[in-house]
Amino acid sequence: MFIDAPVSTFSLRIEWPGYRLWTGKFRAKNWGGTNAPVTRARLVSQLGRRIAEFIEAMEGVECADLAWKVGSKNIKVDNLVLVSLIRVSKGSWQPVIRLLA
Repeated sequence: MFIDAPVSTFSLRIEWPGYRLWTGKFRAKNWGGTNAPVTRARLVSQLGRRIAEFIEAMEGVECADLAWKVGSKNIKVDNLVLVSLIRVSKGSWQPVIRLLA
């Protein structure tokens, strides 16, 4: 998916209502001896892991907008679905995540 990716890692910024900006990183290439570009499946898996890390990090953190509070008794990873990935620029992708009803 990212054959022409000029970097070896991706940065993820989560701007979630009621919380401060959260950032995470993950590898853009599969380093398992092949150095092959990351696949869509691996990207989605990595995004899910980083979103889970965000929710875990925000557990117990005060949320300015209680409708968007995350954590074990609020919005969990299982309540979210990845709708699409939008290429914003050559090195920037934006995931579109939706809260399940």
